[in-house]
Parts: sequence; structure tokens; C-alpha cells
Amino acid sequence: IFLEPRIKYKIVVNTIPQVIIDNIQIKPQRHNIIKAPAPQGYLNVTPERGVQYRNEKFIVRKAGELNTLNVQTMGEQEKYIVGKYDIELLTLPRIYYYNVEINQSKTTTIKIPEPGIANISMPAKGYGSLYVFRNGEQEWVCNLNQITKTALNLQPGNYMVIYRTGLATKMDMSEIKEFKVISGRSVSVEF
Repeated sequence: IFLEPRIKYKIVVNTIPQVIIDNIQIKPQRHNIIKAPAPQGYLNVTPERGVQYRNEKFIVRKAGELNTLNVQTMGEQEKYIVGKYDIELLTLPRIYYYNVEINQSKTTTIKIPEPGIANISMPAKGYGSLYVFRNGEQEWVCNLNQITKTALNLQPGNYMVIYRTGLATKMDMSEIKEFKVISGRSVSVEF
């Protein structure tokens, strides 16, 4: 292509993240070569075993930043500019990896535990929440409102369900069930 040399140009290289080269001045009557520093490596997140997370998505961000850089599918390899990234897996409960390093021409692989299945049954529609115990703390996972049965793929760990029928008018009518999830196994939780 022939470009007007009196204009300054901007090049956007569509890598993840983008590399932008600004204020490029073309030298007239020469073959111009513009270098873009874009060393890349690969990221692959995959379950240790099983197929429960096939086609599950996860979020990739630059380390320490809140903006979503990419939404990637588990088991699919993607190229990233060399650097550090934060990863949020949309599992139940969510899994976070911080400062994951991508090195040039190498593949960074993260293997996550195979989930277990929690079959939760309630006698009537009502209100409930699922919690996981992590590092001695109780952490909210999801709500279980207006359902009587559900099967959830959960990461291994210790859990608690708090449930109250829709007809109950007081908090002290809530029931609590604690249970443990083991990779590749199912557990029944009945109220």
C-alpha cells in the first residue's frame, strides 16, 4: 500500500491485549517497516478429569485491573501478550487465580479439580442460600429461591444450605444442612 507521508498513523495490533503504536511517521519513497513488540504465550485452563466443565467460560483480566480483557472457554488454548493476568473461573463457587504469568512461546496450564454434584431437595418452594466454608470463613455461593429440587456442580469442599419454606414468617423457622462435596461424587441434601 502507498500511504501519505505527511500524515501520522496509528497501528492497532489485535493481540490480547491489543498493542497500539501511535504517531507513526512514514518515510517517503522507502519501504517502511514498523515493528510491534508483541511477544506471546498461551493460556489453557482445564479440569483435572471429567467433562462437567466442557464449554464453561472464564474471565481473564490484566493483573490488578477490573476490566475484562477476554472471556475464554475451558479446554481451549488462547494466545496472550507476555505478562501477568488474573483469572476468574465461573464455577460454583468461583475460583480465582491471581498474577498468572504468561511467558513467551510457552503454554501456562492451570488444572482445576473435578467437581462433585450436590442434589438438593426441599419439601416446598421457599427461600434458601448455599454457602461454602473457605479459610475458616462462610462465603455465599448462590441463592436457591422458589425451587424444590436442583443438582449443582460444586467444587470440592464443605458447604451449608440455609432454607426456609415460603409460608414461614420467622427467621427461626429456617433449617440448616451442612454437607461435604468430593470430586467426582454426588451427595444428597434433603430437607
